[in-house]
Amino acid sequence: MSVMIFLHVLAMFIAFGLTAGTGIFSTILAMSADPNIIRVAMGISRRLNMIGGISMLIGILIGFGMASEMGISLGSTWLVVTYICIVLMFVLLGGVLGPWAARVEAAVKAAGSQSTPELVAAVNNPGGRIAGPLVGVLWIIIIAMMVLRP
Repeated sequence: MSVMIFLHVLAMFIAFGLTAGTGIFSTILAMSADPNIIRVAMGISRRLNMIGGISMLIGILIGFGMASEMGISLGSTWLVVTYICIVLMFVLLGGVLGPWAARVEAAVKAAGSQSTPELVAAVNNPGGRIAGPLVGVLWIIIIAMMVLRP
């Protein structure tokens, strides 16, 4: 069982680092409104987010298996809070941050090598700027639920 716990924690640690960490770094770089920097950052971020997402799904599957194996009710309050946070995270990632990144990438392509008002507007879109920190808060709640199991 300790190997499964290790694999679950490792998968979720990788997921956290490659989604939240990459998102923070990419957003900071995007604020430069430099198309060349954004182009490179978004390309790297897209690949790392994909790996992080796969790692998250693996971690979730291992977690379900461990909970069942350990006799933990999948309806426990701390797990239900975690499920809700994960769903909210996916909604924010797919419904807000994904479209924000697509708008920024489209503006980067149109901008060429010079910043444009359209690029600055895309980067500064409030939806993208608010959703990123909310995803971070959701990650913190998930980590707290896993550690504290209230």
